[in-house]
Amino acid sequence: QTISGLARLSLGQSKLRNLPTAAGSVDADLDVFGGSLGLRHLARLKQSRGAGGFGDTYLESRIEIGVEATSPDLQPSRAPNPLKRLELSVGLVFRSVWGHLRLLVSYLDVGEVLR
Repeated sequence: QTISGLARLSLGQSKLRNLPTAAGSVDADLDVFGGSLGLRHLARLKQSRGAGGFGDTYLESRIEIGVEATSPDLQPSRAPNPLKRLELSVGLVFRSVWGHLRLLVSYLDVGEVLR
C-alpha cells in the first residue's frame, strides 16, 4: 500500500486563430498557466513472481485539485479565469516486465463554464 503526493506546474504559449466570439473572430497569442496538487493511493491486489518475470495488479485512486488560466483573458465562453478543476479517478494498474497498463475512470469538474 502506497500513499503519495502529486504537484504539477505547467507554463506555455498558445496561438488562437479564427476563434469565434460574440464580437466576431479573434486571433490571439496567449500565455497559459496551470498548477495542481493531488493525492494518490495505491493498494496491491495481486503479486506474482517467477522465472519468466513478474506481474503485479494494483487498485489506484487519486484526487487532484488545480487551476488553469490564460493571459490575456479572452472570456470567449464567460468561463471564470482562472478555471478551477477537480478530478477524481479510480482504476486498475497492471505492471509486468513489459511495462505498465493503467485503466482509469475519471470524474472531472470544471464548474460552470457556460452561463
